Amino acid sequence: QYIQGGVDDAASRKRHADKSAVGGHGPASGGLGNAEERSSRIHEGENINTDVTAPGSTLALGLMYMKTGNKSVASRLSLPDTMFLLDYVRSDFLLLRVISRSLILWDDVCPSRDWISDQIPFVVRSQYAQLGQWSQ
Repeated sequence: QYIQGGVDDAASRKRHADKSAVGGHGPASGGLGNAEERSSRIHEGENINTDVTAPGSTLALGLMYMKTGNKSVASRLSLPDTMFLLDYVRSDFLLLRVISRSLILWDDVCPSRDWISDQIPFVVRSQYAQLGQWSQ
């Protein structure tokens, strides 16, 4: 269940709780262990921590389909097209999506300003253009 091994059973949780009560690093001690353990888990309760899993899976998908030109897989990596949806994706994940999509659609990559501009979501480009007009 966890990135750094171990079985999640009642005995291991009890040992961890006992260690914390004695002064070890854990939830009761308030030491660094609490934050480190929480951020190193993939499963946090019933949910999966996508902040941990998304970067690796995005790049893995790009590398698995590298230079295939598979548009259906590349479309799964498309960027959000509204500001509302854009607020829910971290900027570093957006960059990874563009990189992975470009690996898949390798033959479509072109070393030009137009290609780079096309990688920016339309809603962001239009807002940027309006910002430039307002500043003049």
